[in-house]
This record gives sequence, C-alpha cells and structure tokens, in this order.
Amino acid sequence: MAPVVHGASSEYAGRIDFIYLDVADKRNAAAKQQFGSTSTPHFFFVRADGVVRTQFQGVVPRDSLIRTLDALLRQLGSSCRRLVAAQGSSRRVE
Repeated sequence: MAPVVHGASSEYAGRIDFIYLDVADKRNAAAKQQFGSTSTPHFFFVRADGVVRTQFQGVVPRDSLIRTLDALLRQLGSSCRRLVAAQGSSRRVE
C-alpha cells in the first residue's frame, strides 16, 4: 500500500496533504483515538475543518484511491485537504 499512497502523495502535492500516522507509536494515541483507527492500513479523508468525510480500511487499489481523491476534490474543493494514513510505522503526527 505504501508505494500507492506515496505515489498519490506526489501526484496531489499542493492540493492534498498526506499525513502518515504511526499507530504503534504511543505518542500518537490521541490522534489514533480522534480518528478511530482500529487497523492498518486505515485511510481517513479529512476536510479542512477536521471532519472525516470518508474512509477506507485495508488494502485499496490505486484506481479506487485516485477516483476517491478526485471526487472529493470536485465535491469539496479546498475544504478537503488531508488524507490521514494510519499505518504500522511512519512519523509522528503533531
């Protein structure tokens, strides 16, 4: 899943912020609880105001991810600016 998400991150740079959440890192417990992450991978499409618009759990085919990102950008414009990817290891979310 990582190559798909990292590729999309490059493709949508400047339009969508991709945030990677290491759910194994105890310092991320509050963010994990905020989003309700229960498994990995778990993707949350978050509006600029912090409201989760939609989410995927498990492996997502690239075309499904791209269709969802494009649809959200069309529907919400700049109000859908973040994709939070909960995964096993990455950097801490501040």
